[in-house]
Amino acid sequence: DWDIEGHDDWNSSRNEFTLEELAIMLEMSRALRPKFAVSMVPSQSYFNCRESGFDLSLRHAALSNPDFKYAGRNVYAALYAKAPEVFDVVIVQLYEGYSDAGFDLYWGGSEENIGADGWPRAGSTSDMTRVVRETIECITNGSWKVDFNGFWGLPNR
Repeated sequence: DWDIEGHDDWNSSRNEFTLEELAIMLEMSRALRPKFAVSMVPSQSYFNCRESGFDLSLRHAALSNPDFKYAGRNVYAALYAKAPEVFDVVIVQLYEGYSDAGFDLYWGGSEENIGADGWPRAGSTSDMTRVVRETIECITNGSWKVDFNGFWGLPNR
């Protein structure tokens, strides 16, 4: 279960993935795959179908709260794109603090609602179902494209 995250100290080197770390994760996953189920459980910003950008930094501002500067930009998407056959399941953490899913649920997906009366709102069961369904469709409908800029030999896809 891969769920590596950054560090609370914004200046920490742990807030930047390296190609070596990703290669080790992939090598270990391939070695374990014959006998074990291998899962990936990234924060939504690390595997975000609503974002086409990519880099190794975990120092981006969250859409719902620009003061939260620990969001990623599809770093786990590179790992999956390199070897999708290695992973039995990918479970995106939609509940991640300041996730896009949470932004949709509690802020109606609109920056104009931040700081407005009546916001954040409590998400209803139907709201939660809609947000999860839309995210699953976004990941699986073939429209998600990530610009890897040649990183790790990956084409933009």
